[in-house]
Order: sequence, then C-alpha cells, then structure tokens
Amino acid sequence: MNNLDRLRWQCRRGMLELDVLLEAFLDQHYSDMPPRMQRHFIQLLEFPDPIIHAWCVGGEKPDDEEFAELVASIRATSVA
Repeated sequence: MNNLDRLRWQCRRGMLELDVLLEAFLDQHYSDMPPRMQRHFIQLLEFPDPIIHAWCVGGEKPDDEEFAELVASIRATSVA
C-alpha cells in the first residue's frame, strides 16, 4: 500500500461528510501541497473525529495558525 492509499484509508472517518470532504481534499490538493502542509494533513488525520468535524465542517478554528490554514483549504474543497 503506497502513501496515498494509506492516507485515503485514514480519510475514512465513519462520518460521511468528513469522508467525502477529506478524500476530495486528498485527491485535489495533497500532491501539490508543500511538504510541511502535507505533514499537517497527516497530523490532522490523527485527531479524533469530533475535533476534525468541528474544524472542517462546524466552522471552529484551530488555535495553531498552520492548522487553521490547512482547515481553511479543506473547507474550500469542492466535493462536487
């Protein structure tokens, strides 16, 4: 299993809206992101679902500015 396949598996959170949003972000943006933002995405996937949901869907903002930048990018992802 390569890195993208592993990340795709980790994007499956058990909450459909998170699954769709995170997988769309992975497909559309991950490969073009700078390495530090890729690391932040990987770290984001280690948070519990309620926190990821609050940040990416619920409109809450992470305290860390780089995570906040990543979350803003995820929110802007087209899932169509």
